[in-house]
Amino acid sequence: CLLRLVTARASPLHIKCVDPGGGSTCVAQGNVQLNMRDLSGHYELRLGHPQHRAALRVLLAELDKREMLDQMRAITLNGAPTAAGAIWRCVPAACGQRAWHVRPSEGTLCFSIAIDATWPRTQDAFVPDERALLRVWSRMSKIPLSFTRFVAVISMWQEMVSPAFKILFLKALAEECLLKVSHVHEFVAASVGVDRSHVLRCLYGSIEHGEKIGMLDLLRIGRNEAELKDLFMETEKYIFFNPCAPSGPYSLDLRHPCERVAAGHLLVISAWQREQALRMGLPDLSQFGNQESIRNARISGWPRRSGADIARSLATTFDGRLELDYAAPPFNRPSEPLPESVIARLLNVLEISRCSHQRRLKCLRLVVHRFAVTTAQLRVLLRSLLARLEDAALAAMHRKRGNLMFAPNAAEGFRSLLTMMTSFPVDEEAGRQIGVFAKTNTSHQRAVSSTLGKQDVMEARLELMQLLFPRLVDPHIFASAEFLWDPKSIGAPELSQVRARIGTLRCFDITRCHIPTTGEPCGGVPPNFHGNIYACDLATHEERALARILLQLGDLEVQYGAQTMDCFYAGADGVAQEAAA
Repeated sequence: CLLRLVTARASPLHIKCVDPGGGSTCVAQGNVQLNMRDLSGHYELRLGHPQHRAALRVLLAELDKREMLDQMRAITLNGAPTAAGAIWRCVPAACGQRAWHVRPSEGTLCFSIAIDATWPRTQDAFVPDERALLRVWSRMSKIPLSFTRFVAVISMWQEMVSPAFKILFLKALAEECLLKVSHVHEFVAASVGVDRSHVLRCLYGSIEHGEKIGMLDLLRIGRNEAELKDLFMETEKYIFFNPCAPSGPYSLDLRHPCERVAAGHLLVISAWQREQALRMGLPDLSQFGNQESIRNARISGWPRRSGADIARSLATTFDGRLELDYAAPPFNRPSEPLPESVIARLLNVLEISRCSHQRRLKCLRLVVHRFAVTTAQLRVLLRSLLARLEDAALAAMHRKRGNLMFAPNAAEGFRSLLTMMTSFPVDEEAGRQIGVFAKTNTSHQRAVSSTLGKQDVMEARLELMQLLFPRLVDPHIFASAEFLWDPKSIGAPELSQVRARIGTLRCFDITRCHIPTTGEPCGGVPPNFHGNIYACDLATHEERALARILLQLGDLEVQYGAQTMDCFYAGADGVAQEAAA
């Protein structure tokens, strides 16, 4: 609270004096804990308790600022349903603001706050894309530090003596304030009594998501390679997160502040994209029928069905791992694909880099929102980019140093690649620039190629398909026999993962749904992945919709000799029953 008073632009301080002899029971035990970033939950407040009354006023003011007062539900006073107007009222206050007056002085007030969307719907008209969305949302949920406010905050930090107070101050600063790279530099430089790497770990996730090179330079405070590796591994998923291209697999460790911030960004983008899809009338291709882009979400192995469910779990979960797949809708995609010459030079730049194939894909993620591709170009990328990302020297370095990216002779190569990728324009002039860049880097000695593990190659191919699917100008070609359903291009295990990550409906080829199976199932993969035998899980929206499409199609084409054969339904008891087609 004191930090908010220091950092807020206009911070009028209202003090309410409480006389201990007046019958007040102001004790520390039983105080209400408020999470200002996520107000969802059930509240039980004792109105005779001053801190409980103050917490109620804070909740009302925050919900009023977000225009979400209607999200307070099931209001009861001493167990009896009560209207909101009988409990509180809004009154004018100083500085043109509004204050909240709580009418009853005693009793137990219970209510619930259910904020379904992470992003306020009233602000949608002011947000052109996902990057601007995160900028606005960050400034709404946190306090940006101006120059004068930063001077006050850094002075507080320098005057603290106790390491315990400093650690508590860092935690509050990371939760409440929005910082710049230069701010974190100053806090690290002035860290006396607290380890510099701990300061960076606490504050890195509160940096406004912007300049990548500056964020990478900040990691160089590591005293040795082991510490540098640990810092990078804990922050890379925040550094390489592209709000305009969020599609892909995610495995986020909730113990690390940066990865928790990345999880919050995904939830905000998902809620905003859901509202945009509903507004545009796009078909619901989600996994559970909620128009969300999040799929296969699990927290510590427990499934989650929606972004709101994940947000509620994150409010109370501070360890474990969040795993999910993100399949974004095709928003703001250019209508024309990249020229072939630019694709060729882009591949050349990626191939001459001394980074691992995972890092090259992360660099590609930073710029993929700027262009569109065709399915034929995706096939070229899969063959050329991932088939020749096998650097023997780099593989040896990974085995010895645990996949350390900032190793000798590799850091500058990565910086050059990242600088080139983040400033990558998409025209013929860009092709010439990339060609010059490639020629200046061919002097780097490259070792003889070695073969990556088959699982690594498949995972890289899957991630690339997830990343580029929203950028395809011809998704109907992707989900056809020319690419996805061609056994020579996509094997059965890989196809199973593509359908699970991108979506069953997005991969369904209705023009070939009658083609018989061409072989036996591979590795337990159901035969409908390469044939006309289908097994649909009716508990999921997408497979239920697929079953409905197949049945309706069978009815329409019965006059042409088509028929639905051997139809069985396994009910809740798991017993198969013959169903009428």
